[in-house]
Amino acid sequence: MSGRALLLSLALIVAAQLAPSPALAQRGELCSSIREQLLFFDSPEQMQQKRALSGDYLFGSSGTIGCLVEMLREPGIATTSSEIDLIQGEWLLRITGAMRSILTTRGWSAIKDFRAVDDPSTTAVLAFAARSADAGLRVNATLVLADVIDDSTACVPIDHLYDTSQISTPQGASGRINLIGVVSVVAPWAYRPTFENIERLVAKLDADLADQQDVKQTMEVLANLKARLDFQKKSQKAPNRLSELPFNQRDCMTYEPLWAGAELRY
Repeated sequence: MSGRALLLSLALIVAAQLAPSPALAQRGELCSSIREQLLFFDSPEQMQQKRALSGDYLFGSSGTIGCLVEMLREPGIATTSSEIDLIQGEWLLRITGAMRSILTTRGWSAIKDFRAVDDPSTTAVLAFAARSADAGLRVNATLVLADVIDDSTACVPIDHLYDTSQISTPQGASGRINLIGVVSVVAPWAYRPTFENIERLVAKLDADLADQQDVKQTMEVLANLKARLDFQKKSQKAPNRLSELPFNQRDCMTYEPLWAGAELRY
């Protein structure tokens, strides 16, 4: 083979390696289509149009939920505060609404698909949304979190519940109730580090609520969390609270808490 032919051959090999695979290209097209259905970028007026995913996506493949989770990481959508602007809030409302619909229509298979691609950073976006001023967004985000939360992401709502600033507003108090409810989902089957983190959180919340007024609903949700912890304590079958985290549920081990500090331990 001549030198020129060899160079051409190598160039073709490199080009083939750099080109997206058919599967990746197909996924990119899927995510672009979903984004176009849910989001507009041209004008504020367009943002007021209520958008939803078509039935094909709601009952479709696992790729749909993966695209929606990826959208939570995008600049302009991802949030690091419960103070969410109008356009960002509208995007999050649509994304979480689509997630909620898919989780409802596809059930356990959608939950598994979600958990396969989520992480503490995307869970944090949902946690901030569950504490936001928009009641619809709070409901959507809370229901999504309650469906998909597990040991690999439970550190996020636990950490958020150490933020004492959240109770200074009505929506903050509502957000606290929401996140206590989310943590309670994990309690009956939490592994040792998560279980112990929840126990420390319960002690902290007990102390906080002792000095606060008008917290009847919060106390009721906290009582449910305690009951779910007790359920695992009384279990006669090798409860998870005596076992270390499985290898595939250790994402929280590298999570850096914003409020909990040393109280969140792995």
